[in-house]
Amino acid sequence: MALANYTDLKASIASWLPRADLTSTIPDCILMAEAEFNDRLRQNEQRANLTITGEYVTAPNDFQEFRSGYIDTAPRRPLHYLSSDTQSSNYDATSNSTSGPVYFSMSAGQFRFAPTPPVPVDAVILYYPGVPALSLSSTNWLLTKHPQLYLMASLYWGSILIKDAEGAAGYKQVYEDQLNIVMNAAKRARWGGPAMQARAA
Repeated sequence: MALANYTDLKASIASWLPRADLTSTIPDCILMAEAEFNDRLRQNEQRANLTITGEYVTAPNDFQEFRSGYIDTAPRRPLHYLSSDTQSSNYDATSNSTSGPVYFSMSAGQFRFAPTPPVPVDAVILYYPGVPALSLSSTNWLLTKHPQLYLMASLYWGSILIKDAEGAAGYKQVYEDQLNIVMNAAKRARWGGPAMQARAA
């Protein structure tokens, strides 16, 4: 069975777990799988261009975690993270610098920059996006790249809902194995080089 979109995934879950009492809760199983993906996966790095016109700039809609960033001047200047409390203790909205921000924190889905630039400056950030909910987007990058991970995670949560402890344990093991494969592939893509292999003594 193809797993190209949300409808395909729901049909596949229903086929693997043929329980009439699960049908209405299959979307919940997928949502719980997605919540765990967003807690654990840092993959599919994205780039965004920002124009900093003040202390606060809205983060991209799919922003999950900051990877790196810089002020796009010559020379480029890296952005450094500060906790919100530390930033508040050292800077306020009237603090500014002709060279633009050096620090940032996160507040309610926005970047908070310091010092505040007196004129707009451009910045580039690299970040990890969240996994878009299939209930809203029909398909997403994770389902396209790793449909087996989506299926096994959803089956795990489905088995919990129907109180099938043995099935949950089996799906959990396969799900964890698949998740490790995905995360290790992401590490190799980021750092380069072949996977490490154990050698006999």
